[in-house]
Amino acid sequence: MGEEVKIEQIQEKISERIDELEKKIEEDLEQFKNRPLQSRDYFICKNEYWDLWFQKLFAQFISVKIWIIALITFLLYFGKITNVQFASILGIIMGLKGTFQVAQVWKKKHDDMTPMDKT
Repeated sequence: MGEEVKIEQIQEKISERIDELEKKIEEDLEQFKNRPLQSRDYFICKNEYWDLWFQKLFAQFISVKIWIIALITFLLYFGKITNVQFASILGIIMGLKGTFQVAQVWKKKHDDMTPMDKT
């Protein structure tokens, strides 16, 4: 058989390793101490196209415009409004969306919107 090992020896060895690791981590983090933090440059994923796509998806999902379109579609389906009323409401919504886009470009004096912003 082998030599007996005491629990205290194991605890001491583990404690030494933990102390070494703690010192190493402190040394590694010291190089970042006075540097400014930078936030993530992406919303969900690192791919710029898909990140913009997901941003647009979430923005559209919480958009009042989408909920109004869904509501009038259900009302049309169940016969509560006519197709003329549906087209009128849809036209007003799309017209307001276009108006806000034009106003945003006019306010900025130039069009710096990405193609994803324009959809």
